[in-house]
Amino acid sequence: SSLDPVNARLLLPLLVLALTACFPVHYLVRPGISGAVVDDATSAPVANATVILTRAGQADRPLIAAATDNQGRFAFVARQAWGIYFVPEDVFPFTGTVDIYASGYLKVSREVRAELIGKTSPIALGEVRVKRPP
Repeated sequence: SSLDPVNARLLLPLLVLALTACFPVHYLVRPGISGAVVDDATSAPVANATVILTRAGQADRPLIAAATDNQGRFAFVARQAWGIYFVPEDVFPFTGTVDIYASGYLKVSREVRAELIGKTSPIALGEVRVKRPP
């Protein structure tokens, strides 16, 4: 059977991508992360703490920041984008740091890791306990 002109035009770019070992993929720009900031001594929620997500090696370029609510909770929604994947290239997971700053408390950091390609679940940090300085 022969291809009609419309299907032939669609097939050509896919054939070029396949021959060059390039494929379009939906990948993770930043993972979804949630948690709650609480006082280590009292377990009381810490409102208005600043929560910052950065990619490993890029501490001076935050991906997103938010303040905790009155219950100490925060959440970052995952962000994905389309890109071209080159087959011989390694796909490294997302690695980064969540830094938490709260007035009157010591800074707390948590390392996070998520796969870039495929279905990824949000990262639940649970309760993040912050301590007052000695």
